[in-house]
Amino acid sequence: MYTNYNEKISNIISKTNLPKENLVLSEEYDIIIPTSGETAIDLATASCVMKEGIDIGGDTNIIKTKENSLFLS
Repeated sequence: MYTNYNEKISNIISKTNLPKENLVLSEEYDIIIPTSGETAIDLATASCVMKEGIDIGGDTNIIKTKENSLFLS
């Protein structure tokens, strides 16, 4: 994730063929933070998902807030 996206995710680079019931899907303005990476900075890189219904994937913390998610990421 941290190699493809910055603090704002508005265009999705890859997709999955898994059924939706097997996925964790985003809500608009979710903040996602990787829980694994190659360096400490990889783990400190937060991104704001600007769309709902996007597969979040594994090894990711999801923060849901009513605050300005884009600013927080």
